[in-house]
Amino acid sequence: MDLQAIEARLRANEAGRVRFMGELGTITSAMPGEMHLRLRMDDNPARRVIVHPTWQMEYLDKEQD
Repeated sequence: MDLQAIEARLRANEAGRVRFMGELGTITSAMPGEMHLRLRMDDNPARRVIVHPTWQMEYLDKEQD
């Protein structure tokens, strides 16, 4: 499943802002063939995590960031 398919189900989009497990991050991509997102976390820009788009995820509007 690609990012467009996930976006159709959720509010995910590339460069979208999220709060994952209480930490802020940015969506960098979707994992090809899977329903997972890659995030770059704000606390350490070198830190990348792979997450399920519904597990402990809050999608932020620009005003919430």
